[in-house]
Amino acid sequence: QNYEYPELVEVLEKMIQRIKVQQTLVNTQGIAQLRLEDEVKTLEIDQQDQV
Repeated sequence: QNYEYPELVEVLEKMIQRIKVQQTLVNTQGIAQLRLEDEVKTLEIDQQDQV
């Protein structure tokens, strides 16, 4: 893909943000550190909402 400079800057900023998030999620051995807010909770979906 070819990006114009403003697009490229935006893409690179998103990449940097992802890397920063990854750094906070992974310890020095590369193992994911789970936090309480990472817990996945099941959502109850009302059957009437399904079409």
